[in-house]
Amino acid sequence: MVYAIILVKKREVTVVNLLHLRYFVELARTEHYTRAAEKLCITQPSLSHAIAQLESELGVPLFEKSGRGTKLTHFGQQFLSCALDTLATLDQGVEELQRVGRGEGIIRLGLLRTLGVKFVPDLAARYLAANPGKDIRFTFHTGVTSHLLQGLADRQYDLVFASQPAPELGFTAIPVDRQDLVLIAPRNHPLAQKHTVDLEEALPYPQVYFSPGSGLRDVVDGLYQKIGQRPIILRHCRGALHGDAAAAGCEDPADRPPGLGAELLPHQRRPGLPVPRRAAVPTVRPGRHRPVIFHKFPSFPLTG
Repeated sequence: MVYAIILVKKREVTVVNLLHLRYFVELARTEHYTRAAEKLCITQPSLSHAIAQLESELGVPLFEKSGRGTKLTHFGQQFLSCALDTLATLDQGVEELQRVGRGEGIIRLGLLRTLGVKFVPDLAARYLAANPGKDIRFTFHTGVTSHLLQGLADRQYDLVFASQPAPELGFTAIPVDRQDLVLIAPRNHPLAQKHTVDLEEALPYPQVYFSPGSGLRDVVDGLYQKIGQRPIILRHCRGALHGDAAAAGCEDPADRPPGLGAELLPHQRRPGLPVPRRAAVPTVRPGRHRPVIFHKFPSFPLTG
């Protein structure tokens, strides 16, 4: 058997002292060792030694004498732009981390759409009021629970407000609110005139159901599991859309014949909307609430 033999030369890495970079930039600006040393608050011999060491590490001369002063060589001019960019990037990173350490910066929030009307905006406003004088900004992103949690895992969001996650996902999850669940149906639906509804009463009627991946799908599935029943699923929809609630991508429940579907959804009243053409009947058994959970990574800092 014949083998191909390849010799790979180990790449040499030059380590540059950060302080020496700053010394180099200052000397390039002043073109005078004594003045540069004074601005850097070091002795001239210390500056000369640092520049000599930097030149030794790089293997090229960076400065040359010019009368009583000094000036950059061609190599020094090339290296100056690199040093300036490096220090600027580093200083920017340090400043950003210090801002985060002070509780400032951009906080990227992921949330269920129903929480974007009042709950999360009010929460953000209270947070800003509790931290006056700090440069804090928010970005808001809506989605279903599975997408929000994936975005959190991918570090696209800092905090997420969604439904209860599976324990094995490993998020820090804290209940912060709960939403009343109601059965949304056309006003001529047999259940529309009731004051409350038991889930068993809804079993004979086809329902518009949340698609897999929606946090509410898990909540509603859990309620039906508690009574040992399964609903008749007419069709699936992606998420809440109409006011206090028809499902996204589905027609308004008021436009359906009475036998063509109702939805179990969080109740939400939006100021300024006309009176809905559908009935929202509170559920009473086996449960009437959907918890809203706050998710974050353990390392994300919170202040205020």
